[in-house]
Amino acid sequence: MEYKVKAACLYNFIKFIEWPDDKTSDSSTPITIGILGEDNFGTAFNEITSRKIRDRNLVVKKISDFSAENAKPELLKCRLVFVSTSQRQHTGEVIELLRNKPVLLVGENDGFIEAGGIINFVMQDNKVCFEINADSAEEAQLKMASQLLRLAKRVIKSGKSQSSNAVGIMLQNMRGA
Repeated sequence: MEYKVKAACLYNFIKFIEWPDDKTSDSSTPITIGILGEDNFGTAFNEITSRKIRDRNLVVKKISDFSAENAKPELLKCRLVFVSTSQRQHTGEVIELLRNKPVLLVGENDGFIEAGGIINFVMQDNKVCFEINADSAEEAQLKMASQLLRLAKRVIKSGKSQSSNAVGIMLQNMRGA
C-alpha cells in the first residue's frame, strides 16, 4: 500500500510542477519517470501510466543501479527521478548529476532534501508524507504550485525549515488519482 500511495504522489507532483520547457516542448513526447534502484512499486504505476498529464503520456523507466553503464544518460532523459533506498549510497552522485537540470528529484532517505534532493518521502504515524527543498527546486528551474508547498510536511526555503499539517488533504485528493 505504501508504494501505491507513493506512485500516486509522484503522478500528482508532476501535475503541480511547471518545467521550463512546458510551453515549448512537443506534446507527443512522453513524460518519463525514472525509478532508480530497487523497484518496490510492483503494479502501482499500471493505472497511472494509462493517464495523461497536459496531453502527454507517462512512461516509467526502471534503472536498476546508478553504476550501470547506461544509468546516467537515461536519468538525464527523465522529468522525474525517484531514488529508492537501495541506491542511498549513490545519493550524492545522483544529486550532482542532476543539479541545476530541470529534473524533479524525489527520494525516500533521511537527509535527502538536505543533501540537495527536491522532494523526500517520510513515514509519519504509518502514513506517507513528504518534505520539499524549495531552494533545490528553484535551482532546477522548476516552479512548484503553492498548493504543493502547503501540503508538504516540511519545506526548506533559503536554509529555513517550515512545517505543515496539510498532508492529509493531498492524500485524500490522491485517492481519486
